Amino acid sequence: MWRDTAEVNSPTDPKILIDKPTLVSNATPTLAGHHMTTHSKPKKTDLPDLSPNQLEIMQEIWERGETTVSEVWESLLSQRQVARNTILTLMDRLTQKGWLKRRVDSGVHYYSATTARKKTLGNMVNQLIEKAFGGSSEDMVLTLLESRGLSKQESARIQSLIEQAAKKENDK
Repeated sequence: MWRDTAEVNSPTDPKILIDKPTLVSNATPTLAGHHMTTHSKPKKTDLPDLSPNQLEIMQEIWERGETTVSEVWESLLSQRQVARNTILTLMDRLTQKGWLKRRVDSGVHYYSATTARKKTLGNMVNQLIEKAFGGSSEDMVLTLLESRGLSKQESARIQSLIEQAAKKENDK
C-alpha cells in the first residue's frame, strides 16, 4: 500500500514520519478492504511531565476518546488562535513521549491516550502535593480554599465526599 508518509528509523528517534510516497510493508488489510497501520511507543510507567499546551491537547483527547489532529485543532481554534501544524507537532511529540498512541487507517491518523485522565490527573496532584506542599494534602486544600474559595455546590459535594471517605475508613 502506498502512503504519503513513511516511517524512518533514526538513532535518536526510532519513529519519524517523512512526507514522501512509500510502500508501507507492515500495513494489514481490514474487513472493509482498507489498510491499517498502528504506531505506538512502548508503555512506560513514568511518563514525562506535560506542558500546559500538551495538557490542553490531552484534555481534548480524553474527552473524545480516539480523535484526529484536525478535530483537536478545530476544537482548540474555537477557543483561541492556534495553527494546525502546532497541534500536529504537539501530538506527534506526545506520541513519541508515550502519552498518545497513533493508529493509521486508510491514510487517516487517529490518536488516543495511553493512560486514563483520572490516573494522570491524580498523579499530577500527588506530584504537586509532594513538590509544592511538602507532602501535606491539608496545606494544599487550605491554600486552595484561601486563594479560590468554594461555591455552595462545590462545598456540599466536597463535604459529601469527605463523609464517604470517612465511612470507608471506619468500615475497614
